[in-house]
Amino acid sequence: MKQLILLFAAIMVMSCSNSIKAQCTLPYRALSTFNNDTEAYLKYNFTDRADCYKGKTFEEVVTDLKIPIASFLAYDNGDINGDSYLKCAGIDLYFVSYEDRNYREKILNVFFPSLIIKWETPFLLSVIDEQEKITGNYNWTTTIYNLLKDKKVKSVDAYEKRN
Repeated sequence: MKQLILLFAAIMVMSCSNSIKAQCTLPYRALSTFNNDTEAYLKYNFTDRADCYKGKTFEEVVTDLKIPIASFLAYDNGDINGDSYLKCAGIDLYFVSYEDRNYREKILNVFFPSLIIKWETPFLLSVIDEQEKITGNYNWTTTIYNLLKDKKVKSVDAYEKRN
């Protein structure tokens, strides 16, 4: 009976790991193969292949991204009763400047696709806030990249238009 249970458990573990690996077997595809449709590119490479990035560093994700980041938005865990609102839980990456995105989204109701990255271990949000105070906006800088490049990724997803 023990052997039967062990066999069943081994089969379950193998099938689960195969289904996780299945997402990673999808080949990376260049933006040009999507006729420069950033939304489709992000969905395929970073939502459909999301498990490829779990546990990787931010630097590895950016290396695969292959399109320039123009601005970002860091966010907290949303727990204002504890200290987690002081912790950066993740970051949204945009491919247009902060000023352009802010104006067009608020005034013209234009949608901009983004890449959403959540961290394995949230860190003090003040680290990023200090940079925002220095630059006066949330445009992407080498300094921000260097602050984040070694952070481990918990999940990655593309933000898409929602109807």
